Amino acid sequence: MDTDVKLYRILYRINKNKIKNYHYFIAKDAKDAVGIEVSMTKIKGVRNLRILNVDKWDKYRDKWMPESSLVKEEIEDYNSNFELARETIWAKIKNLKN
Repeated sequence: MDTDVKLYRILYRINKNKIKNYHYFIAKDAKDAVGIEVSMTKIKGVRNLRILNVDKWDKYRDKWMPESSLVKEEIEDYNSNFELARETIWAKIKNLKN
């Protein structure tokens, strides 16, 4: 059983805000880190978070290494679902006004 876990950070932005922030996770791989992020946003009821980047801490190089290319499909899937949810919300708001 592989119990080797690593430190990951996920760069995200809420709405179209210019300010970007990081969430940090201990995970077995980048896909797991994105999965944790998606789960946490669902638990917290956050519907407007966009994942921009995923990095892994390399303790031997003492720097963050990009991992987004390894989970590009998961990030695109999450972000596209976010866009669909946002469009649905705006459609409902417009219908309420009419």
